[in-house]
Amino acid sequence: MKILSPFFALVAFGGSLPAQEAAGFQVSTTATEEVEFGTRLTTTVQLPLVRFDFEPPPGWGLQVEPATSKLVYRAPDNTAAIALTFKRHPPSKPGVETKRDVAEPVPAPVKLSDRVVRQFNNAQLLEEYDCHACAGPQRAAFFSFSNQPGTRTFGRFVTVPFANGELEVMLIANAAEAGRGTFNTLVNSLGSKKLP
Repeated sequence: MKILSPFFALVAFGGSLPAQEAAGFQVSTTATEEVEFGTRLTTTVQLPLVRFDFEPPPGWGLQVEPATSKLVYRAPDNTAAIALTFKRHPPSKPGVETKRDVAEPVPAPVKLSDRVVRQFNNAQLLEEYDCHACAGPQRAAFFSFSNQPGTRTFGRFVTVPFANGELEVMLIANAAEAGRGTFNTLVNSLGSKKLP
């Protein structure tokens, strides 16, 4: 099994020192004891006007990048990483987000295949498929790309629009099936709520 180099993971997802909070970006994880399932973890990401909740990958390391509103989870064996990037559209008044901005229409989505090709060298879309996130149907992409001559790296990608932005969830792995179940579980557990 090939291991992703820490350098490649930082190049693919960016890097910074861990933190838990920045202006307009708060991250917390809570544990709940459930009789049937034992301890259940829930990660909450709060942005201005919206909150996201999801089940984090069990046993994966977490790096929080508040400057870019990004979370990066890494598999214990370094064969896969999942990044959640919360992209916010600029408010209608610079520096001020208002309830009116939540009601603004979300820009038309760019085709997943176009986004994948733009973002990765020699990207090849292998499949587009339906998934479920934030109480609605979404489209996901499974792709491969070349990060070094003679090697292929695999990824899964889904975008979830919200009223004043977009959440990108991306898996990068060294094998086609590495991290697939963890990615699907995380995406399926995503929930969001508009805040007053």
